[in-house]
Amino acid sequence: MQEKLIENHNSRAKPGDHVYHLGDIFFRGTVEECRTILSRLNGEHYLILGNHDKIAKKIADVFVWTKQIFHLNTKEYGCPNIVLCHFPMRDWHWEGDKKQGWHLYGHVHGKVKSQLRS
Repeated sequence: MQEKLIENHNSRAKPGDHVYHLGDIFFRGTVEECRTILSRLNGEHYLILGNHDKIAKKIADVFVWTKQIFHLNTKEYGCPNIVLCHFPMRDWHWEGDKKQGWHLYGHVHGKVKSQLRS
């Protein structure tokens, strides 16, 4: 399964692509195993820290950066701005404009009702 996941990732991500992980990238394994897996994945890797990232914190040097939250400015490309966080947020904004942007998050434990904005 691990080999298939690496193959799937590399079929989409190319060297030099920006890859944002939304937390909990490695749940098990040794530090060395995790370093080896990440070294085989195409792209430049950025980590939004999750609640199960103890191993990832030990190999933070392999990521371009690690953060709790990040505002990705994509308006210059004609896209909505994106707020990246491991956890869903019910209320967030991008420079005061609550209607222009997307919020991408890693996962939840339980159900979160959809909150669509017009």
